[in-house]
Amino acid sequence: NSGGAFLEQDDVSGLLQSAARAETLLEEATAIYTKTLKTAAAAATTTTTGHQDTTLVYQLQLAHLCHNLGTAKMITSTVGRAIAVMEQARETFEMVIPQLSSFSYHDVEDAIVGMADLLVNLSDAYLQAGNYPNAKERYKNAMEWYKRHGVDPPVDYTDAIAQSEELLVEMERQLQEYHASLMGGGSTSSSSH
Repeated sequence: NSGGAFLEQDDVSGLLQSAARAETLLEEATAIYTKTLKTAAAAATTTTTGHQDTTLVYQLQLAHLCHNLGTAKMITSTVGRAIAVMEQARETFEMVIPQLSSFSYHDVEDAIVGMADLLVNLSDAYLQAGNYPNAKERYKNAMEWYKRHGVDPPVDYTDAIAQSEELLVEMERQLQEYHASLMGGGSTSSSSH
């Protein structure tokens, strides 16, 4: 062990076990919310504001569940499945957020921040999958989302928004360097400085 910030084997095993349990519970919850939404849609013969609001609440909760499920899947299984679940969350957020005018400020802000965080996590997932164009696009989408909605991102994103274009260019350079190292099998020493 080289010491420092690396996790011990027991810590990694515990993390994987916790993530696997979370994944199972989140899959069950996602299935329940999906079934509930289908049942509600089938039972709705007339549209009432109360019914619409309840459906929107369930859809928002489903989007958050899918986001969390995707995060768990990033730890426990294939990145491709994590991306699929998080893309489902993105589509749900995109459908629901414009309909939240009757909701409290807190609920709307929670959905907006949830969407931005999801886009950042999707960027990371695409990066891990080696899909650099989508990684760059989702990161850019997240920064634009924060800016468009006037929401301050978490502290670690604040500088990123101010310098988003520079960061995207640097990210692209690093990704190209990484890709080149994979193709060449050699080191990635850079002499551009």
